[in-house]
Amino acid sequence: MPKRFCNSCQAKDNLKCCSQCKLVDYCSQECQKRDWRSGGHKIICAKAPKVVEKAEAKMNSFSLRDYTTRNVGTFMVTRAQAERGQIIEEEQAQDMCYDAMEMQEGSPGKLEQILAALNHFPLSVEAWGMLGRFYRWETKSNEVKTKECSTVALKMYENAIICARKLNSTWTEDRSDELSWGDIENRPYLRAVSGRAQVLKDVGKKEEAITQAKKLIRWNPSDNQGMRQLLCSWYLETGDTEGCTNLLRKYEESLCTSLSYSDVLLQFLRWKKDDVVENDVKRALYAALKTNPFVPDLITAAKMKKKLHEYISPGEISDAESYAYDARRVWRMHPESVEWLSAQKLPGNSIPREQDLIELLRSGKTFRMKCTHTDSVDSSAKITSFVTGTQKRKRCIGCGLSDFFWPRQLDQPHKTSADIIFHDNARNEHYQFDSRTDRWRRTKYSDVVEVPYWKILLQFYEEDQSDDEFDEEQVTSQKAKKNKYQYRHPNMTGIG
Repeated sequence: MPKRFCNSCQAKDNLKCCSQCKLVDYCSQECQKRDWRSGGHKIICAKAPKVVEKAEAKMNSFSLRDYTTRNVGTFMVTRAQAERGQIIEEEQAQDMCYDAMEMQEGSPGKLEQILAALNHFPLSVEAWGMLGRFYRWETKSNEVKTKECSTVALKMYENAIICARKLNSTWTEDRSDELSWGDIENRPYLRAVSGRAQVLKDVGKKEEAITQAKKLIRWNPSDNQGMRQLLCSWYLETGDTEGCTNLLRKYEESLCTSLSYSDVLLQFLRWKKDDVVENDVKRALYAALKTNPFVPDLITAAKMKKKLHEYISPGEISDAESYAYDARRVWRMHPESVEWLSAQKLPGNSIPREQDLIELLRSGKTFRMKCTHTDSVDSSAKITSFVTGTQKRKRCIGCGLSDFFWPRQLDQPHKTSADIIFHDNARNEHYQFDSRTDRWRRTKYSDVVEVPYWKILLQFYEEDQSDDEFDEEQVTSQKAKKNKYQYRHPNMTGIG
């Protein structure tokens, strides 16, 4: 659990909470005065509450006559805008919020910009929503004082929703029609609803958070905000395996790292209820390992430090760390699941037989192995590390480039005890990829230290391979039929 710290000097002793906002701690009056003058605390502690109070008063007494409107017709606008016109002040406040989005997270300047937008138009849904986000996720103490920050943020998000419904009378709580993310005018409201669901969970109102999240997914089924990932974890946290099963079934065609590993935990819980057999849990783990092989080590580790990533790459370690940091708590609510996951890593032997290893490499399935390896050309510099190797051409990074290098040895059957050449798809900290051959690494079977979860990978590989071959045959057949159809009916292609 994160420890309290001084908001000015980061000291962790003799701390006292700010008596006004209750959101930050200081170790001395000197630090408090310094942060008040130059650290931005004056804005969040004194200025923000005054702007919020003033905006709430205007929000409660809202009258369209107090603002300037212009006719925008009926095309590509909301129903409310078509009826009352575009509110000029709302549009200007939205532009101010867009400017704030480009500013540094948690900076005093960003907070001032948000407050300026709210001051300009007190019913700005975006400004209220951004203020909620700032309190919950951008203050320095947001992890230490989660409940306090979330309580304030909840009020901001609720104000955003009230404003959205004042401006759009059809956006009621019991609305059944969709609110597409593709319509930009809907996004501030959808962001506010998403933020409210998350802070409801943070303040301990789990059932209300789940209800809010379900409504959001009903309004925006494409779920561009990723609410299904959070909702899946919340279902598991509350023990609602049926709700989790239905949600995963709805989005089974787009399983990401989060949903894949949520499915593993779900199947484990169902196995313990005798709803499925252990083989179903293993099959779910196999599917999850293909999505991201880095997660299990993070789930089973004794401790994990939070890492902030500017960009998250699907299937990479950044994706795994983003999921695992929050998911660890849910997994550890069921200690048997973590023990089971650990037991699957290296069952019996640390590595499979040599021919089985080659089969996995040539399959193109994503998996990790620890080995001592060298450059494919220069064998003098040996490195022992984890790699994400493959011998399947179309799975290699850069395979579509004109200068992609392919070792001819891989066109021949592998001979026992011969060198194993593989393409490393991982971002490896031990060496840099400066040329087209650098990703090609060389090792020997005797230098392979471990292949995590190799038994799971081999158990379901043949089944998966037959499915892949069936899919490829289907695609080829469909393409042939399409080409045949287009050839017989040239008018369908716009010719003639």
